[in-house]
Amino acid sequence: MEEASFMPSSPLFSTLVRDAIINPPSKKSMWFLENRVPTLGEVRSKIILFSRFGGTGEGWEGGTNGVGIHPTRWPNNQREGFEWDLEKTRVRTQDWYGIPSFLNIPEKFAVAVEMLLPCPAPNRKDDLSITFMSAARVPFALPSTVACGFGWSALNLGVEGVNSRVGRWLLEQLGGDDDQDIASDGLQQTIKPLENKPGCSQVTLVKSMSNLEKLAIVDDDSRKEPRLRGWVLMDFLLNPYELGVVPLLIECNWRGRVDGEEGWRS
Repeated sequence: MEEASFMPSSPLFSTLVRDAIINPPSKKSMWFLENRVPTLGEVRSKIILFSRFGGTGEGWEGGTNGVGIHPTRWPNNQREGFEWDLEKTRVRTQDWYGIPSFLNIPEKFAVAVEMLLPCPAPNRKDDLSITFMSAARVPFALPSTVACGFGWSALNLGVEGVNSRVGRWLLEQLGGDDDQDIASDGLQQTIKPLENKPGCSQVTLVKSMSNLEKLAIVDDDSRKEPRLRGWVLMDFLLNPYELGVVPLLIECNWRGRVDGEEGWRS
C-alpha cells in the first residue's frame, strides 16, 4: 500500500489503513506488521504489509517497526535501481516504471531480471531483491503492451512483451546452456540466447509438454544450478499462459539451494 509518491504522507490515510487492519471483518492476527523480512513459518496463512506511507509510524503500535516492511527510501522511477537497509538485510530494488515507449521493452526486461542474479551483500548481510516487471506510460507503453507485447512477434510482426521474455530467460537459466534442444513427440524446439533481435520471440513452445517437464529433460546434475532469488511483481501474470512464468518462478526456489542457508537443511 502506498500514497501518491508526490504527496506528503497523510495521517488520515495511515489511520484508515490501520483501522481496516485491526477492526472486523479483518483482525490483527491475520497480518505480519513487523519491519523485517520474516521466515516462511512466521507468515504462513498471513498477509505481509509492505507500506510506503505512515511517515514516522504515528498511531501504529511500535511506530515504524509496526507498520509492516517500511522502506527507508524509494527514489521515483530510477532506471538503475537502488538499495535500502531492512535490519540485517540489504534490499536491492528495481522499480523503473516510466519507460518512454514500447521500444524500451527489451531494456526494461534486462534491468528487471538482472536484479534476480546473485550479488553478494557487503558485511555478510542477508540479501533480498525486489523487482517490478511492470511499466507504463501513456500512450506508447500501456501496461498490457509492456507485459504482453502485441502482434505476432514470432513472425517479426510485432513486439514481444516483458512476460514472454522473462519466461524464455528463466528457461535458459534453469534449463542449461544458451542453446538447448528440447524434444517432445518428435517435435524439435530450440531455446535461443538472449541476443535475439529486439521485439522478436525466437521460441515456440511445445504445448503438449509443461516447461517444468522440459527442464527435467535438459537438467544435468553435473552443471552448477543457478541461484535466482527475489520478489517479482508483474502485470498479467498468466499471459502468455502456455509459457508458465509463475511455475518457473516457483521452480527458482528449489534451484541453487545451499545447506544451512535460506532455511534449507539436507
